[in-house]
Amino acid sequence: GLSAGDGFKQALADALAGDLKGEENSTLEKALETAKAAPVFMYTWSSSPACKNACAALDRINVKYSVFELDKPWDEGNRIRAVLGRHLKKTSVPMIFIGGQYVGGYSDGPDGDENAPGLVPLAFDGRLRAMLKDAGAL
Repeated sequence: GLSAGDGFKQALADALAGDLKGEENSTLEKALETAKAAPVFMYTWSSSPACKNACAALDRINVKYSVFELDKPWDEGNRIRAVLGRHLKKTSVPMIFIGGQYVGGYSDGPDGDENAPGLVPLAFDGRLRAMLKDAGAL
């Protein structure tokens, strides 16, 4: 489940998303399909330091990636963030996908999810480059 801090963040994401009018499933399906459209895909905010760091780290090793900025426009982005946050058990950005698989954010992921520890832990664990190669991003 969600930790106490994530519960507040999820509640805030839900409030910002507004009434989804039964569109949760279709919004989630579309967001997950979109995340499979590129070898590496990130949901970001344009002003987020963690998002900027993730892009810079991937640029450093010449990774091909695509980005969807959740703050352009906010109304659509808030809905996507809310449904993805509930599904992934983490609302923070960036939300990074490699080969369509959620791997966490820049420096961490959902508590206890060893498959989604974040970009930096994957690099330090020696798993990142193989994942990027398998996805066709390197």
